[in-house]
Amino acid sequence: MTVARTAAAAGVSVGLVQHYYASKEELLSNTQRDMMHDVVARVDAAIAREERRHARIEHMMRAGLEELLPLDQRRREEVYLRRAFAGMALDHQALSEHQARSDDLLRQRIVDGVLNATRCGETRADVDAPFEAYALLALTDGLAAHLLSATGASQRCWARASLAARLADLFPGRCSRESSTN
Repeated sequence: MTVARTAAAAGVSVGLVQHYYASKEELLSNTQRDMMHDVVARVDAAIAREERRHARIEHMMRAGLEELLPLDQRRREEVYLRRAFAGMALDHQALSEHQARSDDLLRQRIVDGVLNATRCGETRADVDAPFEAYALLALTDGLAAHLLSATGASQRCWARASLAARLADLFPGRCSRESSTN
């Protein structure tokens, strides 16, 4: 990636790009930050949709995590970019910091969900929420990586089923809210 190619792709002059970004690294850093902001907003929106339906926390979590999987062309391109940024983050401090903040933010969403599930009874009281968040995000990232090269409907179905099975194991209980509404 170069500033010249970026300007050409955007249909603007190199000078205009350089007016807004002092370096290629700053452009990459802002792009990564904006992309991850969009990802987190989409995850939050998926969770909110399920919450409005009074879904189990397990289902809210699944809806949010599925937003991280390349199940359609838009998310496929996004997963590809997220992986490219993760690779570049190994050599660029600003990208590494954005990557860490984004991962922390996603893990915290999962921790919050697990803690809420513990309070309502969907999961056991002794569940280690930070550990489960780490494991669920790693599982989702791994499934996303596999789906980049395996584009068939079966693989997408298996990825979703793998995630659903792990969440069903983690959230075996009935939410106290469910029993109060029946």
